[in-house]
Amino acid sequence: MSTEVDDILKNAQAAAKQSMFAEDLENLSLLEDSRDSFLTALDDPQPGTSERDSPAACSNLRRTIKSARDFMESEAFKTISNDKVTVNGEREKLSIMCTTLQHRALTCAEDRSLLHGRICAIDLALLGSGSYVMNDVFERNLKNVVQTRRNTTSEFSGAGPAMHVCLAWLCHAAQCRVSDVVPGGEIFPDAERYIHERLEQNELPVVDENERSDLAIYQLCRVLDLLAVCDLRAQSPVDRSILIFVICRLILDKNSCCTTQTKASLAIGNILNASSLTKRATLIEFSNIFSLISDDLLNLDLCHQCVRLSMVDPSCCLALFSSLLIHLSERAECEPADLENVSEEVFVNAHLGVIIDVIEDVMEVYSSNNKQKCVIITMFDSSLHPSLFDMISVEQKSQLKGLFQRLKQDLGTSTSPDGALSYRLLRNLIDRYEIQSNKETTTFAGY
Repeated sequence: MSTEVDDILKNAQAAAKQSMFAEDLENLSLLEDSRDSFLTALDDPQPGTSERDSPAACSNLRRTIKSARDFMESEAFKTISNDKVTVNGEREKLSIMCTTLQHRALTCAEDRSLLHGRICAIDLALLGSGSYVMNDVFERNLKNVVQTRRNTTSEFSGAGPAMHVCLAWLCHAAQCRVSDVVPGGEIFPDAERYIHERLEQNELPVVDENERSDLAIYQLCRVLDLLAVCDLRAQSPVDRSILIFVICRLILDKNSCCTTQTKASLAIGNILNASSLTKRATLIEFSNIFSLISDDLLNLDLCHQCVRLSMVDPSCCLALFSSLLIHLSERAECEPADLENVSEEVFVNAHLGVIIDVIEDVMEVYSSNNKQKCVIITMFDSSLHPSLFDMISVEQKSQLKGLFQRLKQDLGTSTSPDGALSYRLLRNLIDRYEIQSNKETTTFAGY
């Protein structure tokens, strides 16, 4: 709503007129429903002057305008006028998909004669278009992938697609360059070569610009479905962390949708859980590059939620949040080391210790930005999963209690609407944690 003086006065006048119209409708509703009563009411002579021009109506309008002027001179109006930050802002949506100069695809069965080079079944399905989707080809091969993975005695057990092939599929489906989705400075020549030799079929018809975004989402969902079921244990932890990074970048695109994010969660879960022996190593590698996905905290929060909804250990979100806080506070000395082979309890307490040490510094960085504070508290709430409570040491629980008290004191002094919302989010987190820990302590603090 505009806060200009003229606009507020106009709104006040409109509100007064609307109030009088409402009174007219209320009086009309008091009439009986019968036709006779209605006709009687119509025949009833009215005074010559309009009720809206009466002294009472003018007095009501003057009172409304005076009330608006008084409000504009109050401290509350000054607070609203100075509070330019809103927690309901849009996230910074990326423009990654459909950024290649043009996209070529099969439009009918006859176009398959134009293909050249070695092409596997998945390549063929990803070369389809909206008019020639080749669902039978994709579904048949997806079933074969699932059956092969279930058959542990098969000679193909554990032989899933290489990382550069998965990366090429993702980029071709999204119609983007490899450099658009990988961490800055990283190069993947094998993936680029795969795209050039197999997926860039220059003899095929060019897809219409108006159809590209829908086709990109459709084909990307296909690749995510494939990554959610295929066996990726042969890939290294670094390779799998790059794949998760790429998926997170793609779900932040302006063309992404809820379906894409849901399928991305399933794919991320399968990638992280591909090998129980290297799952921790994969998580550590991904934590190191998590903050590079985007400069926007809302985007990172969306990626954090996507990981949380996947079938991974709750400690994963805690590790990602810990790594993000280290990045935001520039406290690299707080990063825990040698966590690859430790127990789950040690892993959880190490990252929780980082959060306790660093989060107040991050809140200080965003001292004048309540929107970012809300995101930090929301991510903290998502990271502190109830199942982690029994793993937290007594010392960490005591430190966590002190942290909550300090944050509550700092956020409780804000008088702005956004600051009040940040405080409410923190109280929700504290209340939830109190319920979880009520076996040992009833409350952290009195209300």
